[in-house]
Amino acid sequence: MENEIGTRNGELYTKIEQKIPQYVGQINGSNKDDIQAELETLDQEIKSTISKAGYTFWDAALILLREGVEALLIIMALLTVTRKAEQTKASKWIMSGSLLGIILSIALAFIFKAIFENLGSTRELTEGIVGICSVILMVIVGAWLHSKSSLESWEKFINKNMDKAMSTGSLLTFGLVAFLSVFREGAETIIFYLGIVGKISTWSLILGILVAVFILILIAVFFNQITKWIPIHRLFFIMSLFIFLLAFKILGVSVHTLQILNILPQHTINHLPFIDLIGLYPTYETVIPQLILIVIVMIYYMMSKK
Repeated sequence: MENEIGTRNGELYTKIEQKIPQYVGQINGSNKDDIQAELETLDQEIKSTISKAGYTFWDAALILLREGVEALLIIMALLTVTRKAEQTKASKWIMSGSLLGIILSIALAFIFKAIFENLGSTRELTEGIVGICSVILMVIVGAWLHSKSSLESWEKFINKNMDKAMSTGSLLTFGLVAFLSVFREGAETIIFYLGIVGKISTWSLILGILVAVFILILIAVFFNQITKWIPIHRLFFIMSLFIFLLAFKILGVSVHTLQILNILPQHTINHLPFIDLIGLYPTYETVIPQLILIVIVMIYYMMSKK
């Protein structure tokens, strides 16, 4: 059922992920009836969603688009800075990491399908753990990008590395970020597709995937064209901010995912909004790590100016 809701109605899927932990944290004797009424409304929406017959090509396209855009943007950001820095070897590491992420995502999805009955929980556990690991590496990459964002530091980097490649550690970090970005979303995407096989025609499935790939290519081309006009040291600064913002979102989403699985506790913060776009969830367990991340980034930015 979870795969069906996620595929047919992404908005409802997000709403359920938001509301259920919130109800668990807020329920008491005085508001039990109100929460019961809201749960009944959710139940009606779920029944309405899963009663729809079959899937269309657009349902198949949305799966890949929803899960693929974020990973694509991270990879494009990494490739853009390595291309501008003329670090061909680094670009190869990023592409290799991405390809490995795709291959292992497909393999892991089929392993999950064969071994585990509850694909949803297994998928979410993988997403949560891999997401937190990727945040750590993204902070390292963001710091590296920021360290080259001033004109003076960029010129020093060019003079030092004109005839020398990036260090092995930097190459490995860039490759790992690309791998984890793809792997985190890839397994989830494949599992969603496995869930709709048999409920969608083969041609609709293929057409949906092709449409999504075409749209992702357009996004990549647009991203590439925009970055061509930005001076390299400015581009490094923009990309470092971009990487840090995505790390903020992924950290919130990953912790929230572990809360849904009851691996982490849930303590609701009243009146704090739920903003899925940036990974902001109204619980102390998600907000505190994000605040720590912000403090770390701010301290680094201030120290780098000295």
